[in-house]
Amino acid sequence: MPEKNVVSFTTMIDGYAKYGDMASARFLFDQAPNKDIVAWSALISGYAQNGQPNEAVKIFLEMSTRNVKPDEFIMVSLMSACSQVGCLQVAKWVDSYVSQSSIDVHQDHVHAALIDMNAKCGNMERATSLFDKMPKRDMISYCSMIQGLSVHGRGDQAVALFNKMLNEGLAPDEVAFTVILTACSRSGLIEEGWHFFESMRHKYHLTPSPDHYACMVDLLSRLGRLNAAYDLLQSMPMEPHAGAWGALLGACKLNGNIELGELVANRLFEIEPLNPGNYVLLSNIYAAADRWFDVSADVNDVLVAMDHVIDLGLASPSKLAVLGGSHGGILKTHDWPGAQDKFVAAAARNPVCNLAIMVGRTDIPDWRYAEAYGSEGQNSFTDAPSAEHLTLFQSKFPIAHVSKVKTPTLLLLGALDLRAPVSTGLQYALALKEKGVPVKVIVFPNDTHAIERPQSDFESFLSIGVWFKKYL
Repeated sequence: MPEKNVVSFTTMIDGYAKYGDMASARFLFDQAPNKDIVAWSALISGYAQNGQPNEAVKIFLEMSTRNVKPDEFIMVSLMSACSQVGCLQVAKWVDSYVSQSSIDVHQDHVHAALIDMNAKCGNMERATSLFDKMPKRDMISYCSMIQGLSVHGRGDQAVALFNKMLNEGLAPDEVAFTVILTACSRSGLIEEGWHFFESMRHKYHLTPSPDHYACMVDLLSRLGRLNAAYDLLQSMPMEPHAGAWGALLGACKLNGNIELGELVANRLFEIEPLNPGNYVLLSNIYAAADRWFDVSADVNDVLVAMDHVIDLGLASPSKLAVLGGSHGGILKTHDWPGAQDKFVAAAARNPVCNLAIMVGRTDIPDWRYAEAYGSEGQNSFTDAPSAEHLTLFQSKFPIAHVSKVKTPTLLLLGALDLRAPVSTGLQYALALKEKGVPVKVIVFPNDTHAIERPQSDFESFLSIGVWFKKYL
């Protein structure tokens, strides 16, 4: 290229954005000597289309500080980003900004974006007002309203609006059926959901996709009709995807259905054998039913597989380490029979080590009872646990087995964690220290349960690598 100008830079920024490489798009944007409105638009829309709405909002604010006046295309991209963020305050600010600007809000794409943003951010009164003022409503505007009602728990109104759309002569497509079936699923509207599912096939002659079946499986699962959900999956003309099986497995946990949970989990193991979440969820089902033997059996399966890898010469028995996070942190810190001598180092991110000291501190208080009492946990729940409850809480979690731990352990904790409060990890670390077990604690002061801030996430895994290298 003989000369790099704003057009060539913008073309490359747009290309990288469409490819999904926003890091390269941003790098080129920063390198561009001159940035016109099209370059700003390419970057903002790129972030919005690639699921990074917060970055899109940040770039818009940066653009505003440089006195660059946005056009309607930038505002539509910004409204798309706000729809993903779901923040009512930001949506009101954007709506006000657009209304006070010279942009013609009556343009179809601008008006539709305003409806979509307000509906998804919870300002249904404003969304309804905009929707009613449309001279001609199309499928997109209807779906935006229906989805907004669905997200905010107004399933009956979503169904009524969908029926109104049909009465106006609009024929729903596959996307519209996904929206209404999702709304029925969220609100537990089984009769309405089945009606739309059947009409999709027999009245509108559309072939349901795996996503449509997944909506119906989720609907049946939420209502506790697990066998019907399983039968529907078995009757599908195509292979169900992992999302549909996963919805049923989650319902098996909530309903304490171990037998079906095992069938569904084994199917998921075939579809996505490397997804640890499925194994953890099955372990949760066993644990909730007080079948800790089965959890141990799962762990033993892992240990057998590990021994097999060693026998194949693919790993050294003197260089094994174990890592887990959240519920995986529970398994890591728990007493694995015969496993303590197998690992030379261990690390856990925000593990739950003691249910008892989580009382009054966790954002999932009922989960403690589900873990301790299984399917009867909901009936036992109280905000003021008895001494018996507290004793059981402690006995079922890693702190009760800390005396058997020998492995040098690194604990990474988020100070703002409301799920597994930092105190549970600190107590476990102190217990290890008193035993003389090498232990190190790193607390991230501005992180929650996920430790997901980029700098913290990087530092977390870098620290894990350094810890493992020290002992491996």
